[in-house]
Amino acid sequence: MSFGIVTNFNMDHGKPSLSGAFNKLPIELNQLVAHNLDLDSDIIHFGLACKEAHNAIWQDRYSFWRIRFREKYDLPQDMVDNRAIVILYRDRAWIFNKGITVKFEYGRTRKEIKVIEALKGLILESFKGSKRKCNDNGHCLNQQAIVKFLLASRYFMNIRELPSPNSEMPVSEVLGAIRIMCAQLMLEMDGPRYDILSFDDSQKLVYSHWRTEPIFYGHSTLHVNMKWVLHCLNFFRHHMIKEEAGTLRSTMIDQEDSQKPTAWRSIVEESSHASAVSRHWKGTYAFIDPRELQQLRSRRNNDDSIFVDQNIDQGEKSIQELTLDCVKTGELPWPTYFENRLQSLKGTMPPRTRAQHRAPRVDGKENVSIRLSGEGRDQGDDFFASGWLNPLVPQGSIAGWQRVTFMKHFEDLDQATTDDLWAYEGVVLPGGRIMVGRWWYASGDCKSLDWGDNSGPFILWAVEAPPVVESDDHDDDNE
Repeated sequence: MSFGIVTNFNMDHGKPSLSGAFNKLPIELNQLVAHNLDLDSDIIHFGLACKEAHNAIWQDRYSFWRIRFREKYDLPQDMVDNRAIVILYRDRAWIFNKGITVKFEYGRTRKEIKVIEALKGLILESFKGSKRKCNDNGHCLNQQAIVKFLLASRYFMNIRELPSPNSEMPVSEVLGAIRIMCAQLMLEMDGPRYDILSFDDSQKLVYSHWRTEPIFYGHSTLHVNMKWVLHCLNFFRHHMIKEEAGTLRSTMIDQEDSQKPTAWRSIVEESSHASAVSRHWKGTYAFIDPRELQQLRSRRNNDDSIFVDQNIDQGEKSIQELTLDCVKTGELPWPTYFENRLQSLKGTMPPRTRAQHRAPRVDGKENVSIRLSGEGRDQGDDFFASGWLNPLVPQGSIAGWQRVTFMKHFEDLDQATTDDLWAYEGVVLPGGRIMVGRWWYASGDCKSLDWGDNSGPFILWAVEAPPVVESDDHDDDNE
């Protein structure tokens, strides 16, 4: 089987020696020796030692490479062709050798596409297969491989500048989606320490007005503004990992592991349905002095003014808690006042054609909006959250994106007033464990020119349920 020259190993490397000690060993023992070699190049050289060593690696229907693949990656149960596994193993080996040196701009060159497709495969096949080998961080084998790539690559997530989605040469949507998936993992990684994007650029973009940088755009607002989402992730990651920022780092370190941000924990498609949305969330938001907001939004590239992000510098008080429940449509009222400001019920899925209506849905699930109702705590104050979760079409060949909107109010829904309302609109990322978006002051006239001026970014991440605290009260008979 000839594949040509492949990174640091060549699957048609040459003829094996006809003599050698390994010729006397059965194929099982030669395979055992090969499995104990760490480098693929050493395995190839071992296969040249003698005929039996060569057969152990390249014969027996490529069973050696199937086992080798399962040691490094999640193996989907439907992948039964060992020949295809060898080819996939070769392609993935390339990205960890040559792919880490590829410079990325728009994601449209042959080498860029090769890396992007390899990473997409790792993401979509995460947690698939009959045998899962998760590490202490809960990362499956594919996620561990992605982290390895991110630590080794100097260019993929170290981005100088992102063009606008409406520019003449926008970044490939697939590249944008893959970077956002990788950014989920970088929220929980110890390294690398560099910013994904320029923090100054991210700060300016996340405080931009929704009129200039909507989170959703295009026909029926079906498309996610990948640029804004990636800048938002970079903004909060900067505050979470940079000690010199003096904001969230110590607070995040003090959080229990079960209370920290985590990337997807199951098959992306299955973990992204509305019915699988997590119930318990933690998060934070940021704002700057309203008097500086317009100055920041109009800041030019050569402006070295410093703008201080607030709320995220309050230690544990920076973290808000939220519990969300999915309720049946019609079970709770949905105030018109809320809908006028959030537009939660506008369509986020393309209309089905007449032929599609006659055909059964492939996944057996309806792409319907889910009513959300929740309660939370922020800066010592209790609040209510009322909103919706809307499915979105796949973005960049990755399924599972959702639009989330909710109104933060401080009186029960039956008694809610139009005062002190805060609107939230954001994206639930594939995997359903992280959402980022924009908050804004929602009281007042939504048709006024300054509507939405007072706004900023937020992030929420799924956490485990808080432990149940047993009561200290005892029955009198037991005292």
